[in-house]
Amino acid sequence: MPFNYSIDIPIANVVTVGQGTYIPFSGWCLDTENQIRGISVGVDNKIHSLTHVNDLRTDVFAAYKSISPAYKSLSSGFYGMIPFAKDDIGKKLKLTLNFYYSDHVHSLDMGFVYCQSNNVVETVSKLKINSNLNEPLIAICMATYNPKIDNFKKQIDSILNQTHKNWILIVNDDKSSQKSFKELCKVCEIDQRIHVYRNESNLGFYKNFERALERVGDVAEYIALSDQDDYWYTNKLSSCLASMEPDVSLVYSDMRIVKGNGEVISNSYWVNRQNYYEDISMLLLANTVTGAACLFRRSLVKILLPFPYPMGEIFHDQWLSIVARSMGRIAYIDEPLYDYIQHGSNIIGHADFQAASPLERLFKLFKLTTQFIFSPRGSIKANLKAYVERGWAIYQYEFRRLELMATNLRFRVGDKAVTDLSILDMFNDRWFSIFPLLKKHILLIQTHTTNHAEWRLLQSRVLVTLSKRLVLSLNQLSAATKRTSKILAEPGFEITDKKDRFFQTALEAKIAPLELDISESQSIRVNILIPEINFKYLFGGYIAKFNFAILLAKAGLKVRLVIVDKCDFHPQEITEGMIQYPGLQDLLSYIEISLHYNREVTLSVNPLDSFIATTWWTAHIAHQASTQLGHPEFLYFIQEFEPFTFSMGAYFAIARQSYDFPHSALFSTALLMEYFQQQNIGVFASGHKHSPLIASFENAIQTFELPALPPKKAAKKLLFYSRPETHAARNMFEVGLMALNKAIVSGIFDAEDWEFYGIGTEKLRPSVPLANGRSLQMLGKVSLDEYCELLPEHDLGLALMYTPHPSLLPLEMAAAGMVVVTNTCINKTAERLKEISSNILAAEPTADGVAETLAKAVILSQDWNFRLTGSKVNWSSSWEQTFDSELISKIKKKLSHEDRYV
Repeated sequence: MPFNYSIDIPIANVVTVGQGTYIPFSGWCLDTENQIRGISVGVDNKIHSLTHVNDLRTDVFAAYKSISPAYKSLSSGFYGMIPFAKDDIGKKLKLTLNFYYSDHVHSLDMGFVYCQSNNVVETVSKLKINSNLNEPLIAICMATYNPKIDNFKKQIDSILNQTHKNWILIVNDDKSSQKSFKELCKVCEIDQRIHVYRNESNLGFYKNFERALERVGDVAEYIALSDQDDYWYTNKLSSCLASMEPDVSLVYSDMRIVKGNGEVISNSYWVNRQNYYEDISMLLLANTVTGAACLFRRSLVKILLPFPYPMGEIFHDQWLSIVARSMGRIAYIDEPLYDYIQHGSNIIGHADFQAASPLERLFKLFKLTTQFIFSPRGSIKANLKAYVERGWAIYQYEFRRLELMATNLRFRVGDKAVTDLSILDMFNDRWFSIFPLLKKHILLIQTHTTNHAEWRLLQSRVLVTLSKRLVLSLNQLSAATKRTSKILAEPGFEITDKKDRFFQTALEAKIAPLELDISESQSIRVNILIPEINFKYLFGGYIAKFNFAILLAKAGLKVRLVIVDKCDFHPQEITEGMIQYPGLQDLLSYIEISLHYNREVTLSVNPLDSFIATTWWTAHIAHQASTQLGHPEFLYFIQEFEPFTFSMGAYFAIARQSYDFPHSALFSTALLMEYFQQQNIGVFASGHKHSPLIASFENAIQTFELPALPPKKAAKKLLFYSRPETHAARNMFEVGLMALNKAIVSGIFDAEDWEFYGIGTEKLRPSVPLANGRSLQMLGKVSLDEYCELLPEHDLGLALMYTPHPSLLPLEMAAAGMVVVTNTCINKTAERLKEISSNILAAEPTADGVAETLAKAVILSQDWNFRLTGSKVNWSSSWEQTFDSELISKIKKKLSHEDRYV
């Protein structure tokens, strides 16, 4: 591997420019033979050198240290911001990534980017504004997502009761569930001033507010922002409007903090934190202006949009406040004008910054230094490593977020700014540039107002500078003294840097043990080992794991999710990601998450910790960890007989071995447990000597509200679960496709117009040709909300699964009123599946068998009453039913090792 690279933050194919915008661009590049001197991005004829080259990348170091000099992989990162100006609007610009060497330039084509002025969205037309009032028109922008309908209605009523009557309300929904959106629309029908829109896909709260602002157009003079579940006092708009003097660009008020049940937490937002809003540096360092508390001039929208790229924990109201301060004065109303409802699903809650005197900070620094110096050698190394990692995280997600906001502000405002923007100079490549800001805030004893952001930024800048210089010094030293040697590395192998160097296969790396730091001072935890978290497509198995984790935590156990595979995951995305899934919005309120795909990162555990495996390779990891703790039995969360996912070979054998370790078993479905019992596998094997917990559960399925009469449609629709990927061979894509073609040729679908759709993959082209000129339209992968809307639109389902368990998709297709064709497998018989739902027809797992069953399904799909009866599936539809209190109690007893002392 002489040359390799990867882009973490790419430049999108379409860039919304507005008044001008900077787009972050980052990644890593590794050349094992030659020295890269610089990196730039070419945008047509303009060259933009990346300001940060040789950034630390411990992840690249861990992955490539065996085949690359350590200093190269460790300093392989790059980052920069690419500007797009108003002059670029309407152009299609060619992008190149350029790597500069001593004697040549290596350029890579990155395709084209099209620059547009603004997102093309529907805006409120002046024709929809029917007002004869002599008051200024205020556009209220509300971002919604699955609101609790009672709270939402209360907020709508509070807006209707405003003393200022000349307003319109733009409700921009972020692809709520179909049920939630219908309830929302019904509430909004009460007044013609309310305009409801819905995003085509879930954007998250930050981009959802951006979309709401884009819909305002030029109809209003002022804009107010609203959350979906607060309560406005009747004078909120009128009081804000009264404070809007000529030089004021934004007004905001205090708020009362209230629990969901109406209990008052605080009569003011400003309790242990001072309210500084005149200094733009304060606004930049800490989010001061709450969006729902403010009213601002529509003229700001031209500068506001598009919002800066969402990097780290970026918030729309912080961006609004610094834009407003740069364009005018901010006014504050020192009285609460609304109730801010504080509950677990709030994106941002009410938080106070605790003040600390200089003496207290000095004592804390002395205490930490003393603990660091006198810690055991291993602890010093671990503490130092943790400190470096924390510093880099602050630099990447906090410093660069503020840098991006500051750069975009200066780019768009320029000479039009009415306040001094020199403070933005702290964001340059000189680490000491932050000192003026630090000095200024220390003298005013104001650091607690910003939650000590100045100190964090300074520490991260110093740490990054020292770390980079150290690595580059090692670079020069190693390059001068390195031996001439050549390391051969085959695909799937790496050489680990242990005492004895050895080749490590990809399989061996997959089941590599965790590095445990065992201490009785640690809290006792239940560690659930999972491969990854991918918020884009999170279905069945993972939803079960997360709900199981929450219910264990609610039962009083301290639960931690331990991620063991490398994945594109950032902790700050959890809140926004989980909000899409009902019941999982408060996941972080109950559990911890720890990343350990880099096995060199230690996992702190108590000797009485328990481990739960959720896949065959995490079972190997759980076995090794439990054995190291002296109680080798772990809980195996078994959702499949996973050797079936491989052909006969090494992976099959190692996956099969996972059931031979001492474990208790929790099976997904009684059918799967029955298969293990019939085959004498795992806890049912004759050699299993201990007394394990053995139980099964039913993954809670989605439910659907179906009409009493069949919906009128131009054509009937068939939905095929189409998975051609090798790892999805059990879904028998080829058998399904052959059966579909056989059925079409035999005339089964000729009686009525039928359309054919595929779901579940992005590997196939948009349309797959079928027999007799028909085609299978591929819908790809969809979100959970899209999935729930999609199923009831179809009449017939085809979902095959050559495994003992029934799979969730046929059950949810049946619940959505579809007649479903699936297949039998070993103990999964047609009779057993019919007991679950009469809508499920099971065929022999052959093309002929599936085609014959499709013929029966087509006839039954015409009987709406039959389909309605079958939609009442004999299966769990709630996680409290799936993991009932009796089962959780048994599991808690097992995980707490209580049975060891009985």
